[in-house]
Amino acid sequence: MAFFVVIFFSWMMVLVEAQFVNQNAKAMAPADIKCSNLAVSKQIFSGYVGDDVYLRESFFSCAKYEEEKVSWWKKIFGISEALAADYSALKLLESDRFLEMRPGESKKFIIGFKNTGSVVWTRDSGPYISIYTYDPKYRTSRFQDSTWKLREQPSKMDQAEVAPGQLGFISWTFHAPSDIEPGWYSETFHLAAEDLLWIPGGQFTIKIFIDGEAVSEPQPVVTEPEPSQNNQTSTVTSSAGYSTKLLLRSHQSVQAKAGQTIEFTAGFKNYGSSIWTNEKISLPDVATASSGLDSFYHSSWQSQTVVKEYSQSIAPGGLGFFKFSFQAPSKAGSYDANFNLMANGVAVPGGNIYIPITVTDDGGAIPPSTTGNTYGDEPIIRIGLYDLEDDLNLTADKSFKVRTSCGNDLGTYPAGSIVVAGYEKSTGQYFFQKASTSYRGSCYLRFEPVSGQNIFELTNYEKRPAWNRAYNDNKFRGIIEVRVSETGYPWVINELPMEDYLKGLAETSNYSPLEFQKALMTAARSYAFHHWENPYK
Repeated sequence: MAFFVVIFFSWMMVLVEAQFVNQNAKAMAPADIKCSNLAVSKQIFSGYVGDDVYLRESFFSCAKYEEEKVSWWKKIFGISEALAADYSALKLLESDRFLEMRPGESKKFIIGFKNTGSVVWTRDSGPYISIYTYDPKYRTSRFQDSTWKLREQPSKMDQAEVAPGQLGFISWTFHAPSDIEPGWYSETFHLAAEDLLWIPGGQFTIKIFIDGEAVSEPQPVVTEPEPSQNNQTSTVTSSAGYSTKLLLRSHQSVQAKAGQTIEFTAGFKNYGSSIWTNEKISLPDVATASSGLDSFYHSSWQSQTVVKEYSQSIAPGGLGFFKFSFQAPSKAGSYDANFNLMANGVAVPGGNIYIPITVTDDGGAIPPSTTGNTYGDEPIIRIGLYDLEDDLNLTADKSFKVRTSCGNDLGTYPAGSIVVAGYEKSTGQYFFQKASTSYRGSCYLRFEPVSGQNIFELTNYEKRPAWNRAYNDNKFRGIIEVRVSETGYPWVINELPMEDYLKGLAETSNYSPLEFQKALMTAARSYAFHHWENPYK
């Protein structure tokens, strides 16, 4: 009985809260309030209020922008509300740089966002994820298609759930009016958690170019299955019901050394009517007859012609990602790599992957290094990671040794061992502790690999990038040093060769275009080299 009393009381408080908000919202300036479609049991208002307030035939509550407030009765019963800080997004992928359309034509568009917040995105429950027209908010788009959910809301997220750190995709169709004038147009949208907030990082703009004569209606693409050669009975299933398009790819082209392994990711959308359940990337038939210098065979392949098999379930309209590896040929020159997507035993029309490859030198396969890199006169740089306020907890992926600047050997420790070090400002002494070994003195501490290269992990240090809170940038190559600066602050310092430093750049990811990564590396190298030549910091 008590349970039902609590439920009834909570329901009544929602009604009272909504009524109070409704009575007071008109007295507030639109810029001071935000509204969301939180479910209450009475329709309050419908229509456009202003750029910051729009109530779409639904229920709402409002709160000041300055802070996220939770009602006192919700605090009593322990009811929490998601905050804006729990939601954030990073746009990583688009199916096209811009859309080129003719009047009367329709085209699909796909965008991919990484969930960089701490809340699981959902499509069918709670504050579901979708996109709305923006700038101004909730406007009616000139390119609205009949498939849109609402005039201001093109579509929900494609997947049912997207966990933090994962990619979420939204696909929808643009339709160019038959009477639209040729030229460039811009359409701005924003990712939203329904009834909650505009997701930070979720705004984007799509450029549309209208050109050519008008078409009466979109023309469907029909792909007929190719007849088998020599009029023999084909052993391949008919391609009716199968169609795809390569929307996303990790590389437009590849430049590699002879024998180098290349990892490639392709994103295909299922434009057919059949569900893909057994997929594979394979070589086209003509490739099986080639040999010698044009071989892209990699040891990870299933066979000489089957690159990789998958067991995804991709429904019509869904997007599938296929990651595989191949090897650059053993001689310098230009090559063309071709792969095909197959699903359920069918060579899917539109499933070709063409990759131009430039091999820069001869030399065959590159054996893995077992002794580490040789750097010669490469600059050794020192990076101040952070000023140490608490103890430093450190481990490594290989054996490491601990020494002081005065030459004291504090021992060698196996991979995975966690040691503790630090600096006491009150006594001006460094300290180190591991099992029966301890040190306390005025000589600063260095943690070095026994041989080759180590990756040190600072287990109690957190530096999580905004684009993915699931990651922690607390692993470092080279040498770790604990040392007091001239200003009296103890610093954790990373000492390593220049090129190793560049391997750990956190300002980009593998999703970025290759040329962007090259440009960023060049800029970072120039910046670091400048400070190496001019050590005034």
